[in-house]
Amino acid sequence: WLAADPHSAEAHLLMARTAMALGHESELVEHLERAKQLRCAPSALSLMHAIELARRGQHGEALPRLREAFDARGTPDPQVNEALARVYLETFDFFHAAEVLARWMRDIPDDPTPYLWRAEIDGRTADGPDLPIRDFQEALKRDANLAKAHLGLAEQLRRAHRDDEAIAEYRIYVKLKPDDAAGHFGVGVLAFQSGREGEALQFLDQALALDPNHARAHKVRARIELRNGRFDNALDHANLAIASDPNDVSTHCMRSLVLFRLGRYREARKEHAAAKRLRIDLDRLTSIHARLVLSPRDRGLQLEMARWMFVHNRPKEAIRWAEMTLRENPGDPEASRLLADCYQRLGNRGLANYYRMIAEQGTTAKRAAP
Repeated sequence: WLAADPHSAEAHLLMARTAMALGHESELVEHLERAKQLRCAPSALSLMHAIELARRGQHGEALPRLREAFDARGTPDPQVNEALARVYLETFDFFHAAEVLARWMRDIPDDPTPYLWRAEIDGRTADGPDLPIRDFQEALKRDANLAKAHLGLAEQLRRAHRDDEAIAEYRIYVKLKPDDAAGHFGVGVLAFQSGREGEALQFLDQALALDPNHARAHKVRARIELRNGRFDNALDHANLAIASDPNDVSTHCMRSLVLFRLGRYREARKEHAAAKRLRIDLDRLTSIHARLVLSPRDRGLQLEMARWMFVHNRPKEAIRWAEMTLRENPGDPEASRLLADCYQRLGNRGLANYYRMIAEQGTTAKRAAP
């Protein structure tokens, strides 16, 4: 098309869309800039911009334009469906995410991706693994070699205690992704649960060779060492597991037990107390998640999530939640102060000072309000 008509704005726009889908950033920039120079339709450019914003996590800015395109019901647009579903999923608006995924399934019935994404919703909202299992199986009907679906199906089958089926799926994943630790870990943990310790060690050690920071593999290795009375080795693996995933309560409990077996009673009691505090803290996060599913646009819940992320040293996630609040409540002083703290922690003094100014303006406006 471009060989025949190098000045076609529409062709350059479609090339930009293709480059976006393939992750070719330089070509994306090149063709998008050319489409602008050739005066591509503003509505098409704004839609492209919204899709890109959704990919960057700037949901509030992306949502209105994406929703407008989705509601227009023109030619099916998988990139709009994907971007809009992403926005809803990442903001816990599962009702609207399911609506978009259902349209996506109808528009492009051979695409496995919406089934993978529906599995995420069902995994969070359904009672038990039956619905996620169905979702992954539907995805595999459309692409039998889809590694992510085999891994997801294996995890859900393990959760359903259908271990023989789960290990078969893990083995398929290992063949498809031999350099990914996840499949080796899955085979190893099921072998351990079945009492095949030698096989478990083989696969768990392979997982750790591929990913030395695999927290779950270290945790299972610690259990094996503990069972065999090798307490020093068990402590080494427990320490490595906690270093990689400090929020796993069961690993802290196991470390407490190992320390007790080693006769380090004061440290064991301290670790047990830390595990209790962590369990309370994570229960609070679970509660926030559950309430956000029911009320995804609740300002108080958004801020509560942002504060939790900030306190637990996850400032980028805190920024995403605080920005969401600020977009829906411009000038909100609490969200602005939190953003200022986040950017200060990240070393961005300019944005930190900017949001402090917004917070002060918002507080002044509230005081002046009748």
